[in-house]
Order: sequence, then C-alpha cells, then structure tokens
Amino acid sequence: MFVKKNYYYEIEEFERYGIAALFTGEELGNISEFVLDGEAAKKNRQEFLKKLGISDRHLVHSRQTHSTNVVDISNNENNYFYEGVDGFISSRRDIVIFTQYADCLPVYYYDTKKNVIGGCHAGWRGSFDGIQIKLLELMGKNYGSLKEDIIVALGIGIGACCYEVQEEFYMEYQNRYPIISKEVFEIRDGKIYYDNEKFNYLLLLEAGIKSENITRSGLCTYCSGGFYSYRRQGKDAGRNGAFIYFK
Repeated sequence: MFVKKNYYYEIEEFERYGIAALFTGEELGNISEFVLDGEAAKKNRQEFLKKLGISDRHLVHSRQTHSTNVVDISNNENNYFYEGVDGFISSRRDIVIFTQYADCLPVYYYDTKKNVIGGCHAGWRGSFDGIQIKLLELMGKNYGSLKEDIIVALGIGIGACCYEVQEEFYMEYQNRYPIISKEVFEIRDGKIYYDNEKFNYLLLLEAGIKSENITRSGLCTYCSGGFYSYRRQGKDAGRNGAFIYFK
C-alpha cells in the first residue's frame, strides 16, 4: 500500500523489509532540477538526501529517454549519472536509485533473498518494449534472483481513468500483445483509454512474479491531485520522483 508520509508516499510492503520505496509529488517540488548540470542541481540533490537523513548516500540517476536500458550499479562502480538509461539495479547500501516522472509509471523491485533493489521508468514506450521484464532478467543474470522471491510495486502514474489514446496506439499494442490488450484498453463515449499499470501488472504475472507480491497504487497523476502531470500541465510540467534504497 502507498501511504502518505509528510511530503512523499512510502510503500509499506517494502518498508517491512527495511527498504525505502518513495514517490514524491508537487509538495516536494520539481525533481527534474536534480538532474540538471551544474552546482545548483548538485546542491538540490544534497539537500534532499539530507532531508531524508541519508546525506552519506550517492544518488544514482539518468537523463531518461524512454529506453529499455537497465544498468547494474556494481560494487566497483563509481559513476552515478548516466545518459539514456531508464532502469537500475543494485545490492549496494550506499546508493539511492532515482527516476523521474510526469505521468509515466515507476516500477520498484526488491529481491527478498538476494537483497537486490531495482527501479525503472516505464512509460508506454518502455512498457511496450519490455523494460520491466529486462530489469527482472538482469537481476536473475547478475544476482541469481528468483521470480518467487521478488516483490514489485507499480505506480504512481496516469490511470486508465484519464489516459486517452488514439486508435493507432491501440493497434500497435493489439498487434504485439493480442491477448493482454483485451484487458488493458477500454472504450468510453467513443474514446479509447489505456491502463499502463495493468499492462505492467499482467506482463509481470506472465513473467512469473506472484500476484500477491505486486503492489498497485490506485492513484493517478492526472486527477488524484498533488502530482505533476504532463497531460494536465503540458510541456512545462515538473517531475515527480521515485526513490528506492536500503534504510
């Protein structure tokens, strides 16, 4: 369950394992200022980490491009900023995985046996191309993670209530995912709406994640209030932040 705490939401199912999985909205401010070049962005990052009481951590982040690129922050890795990366995994306790959003879906992962965390940015393009599965596969390859040991949380992104799409969009999904597409599109008043959270949920189930190990937010960045939304605010919309790290 996503629980509101001060200026962010925290996911209870992760907290029970000593993992902080957070999502921030407008109350904290525009997170995109964290990834700009220069001293101002560096200061913003340091102040945020200090506010969380983890100023000794390294914030791992990227200039996201809706790719399916996932990086493992290994024990000997000293680079904390990447170009064109939309997902990270790590077993390190000195880092914070950070991704940013303005309607796209954050996906959080934790292997309860191997102690590996992960997070990825899953907009419609990344979801369609399978970034959520590629991250799982990298956890398995690099750490021996088993699907039955992994818990996942989906959200907060734009909901099916507000995610109107065009027929071309629908047909692209229908052609690649003919069975799943029947479950994730809805026609209301002659308009087509897409459920990106449910799409990711069904793909993860198909990949072997247990349904009881998947948490869904039930919130929408467009209409729930308190979140930045590209669809609602346009090109000048700020960015919400997803963070995951060992407490």
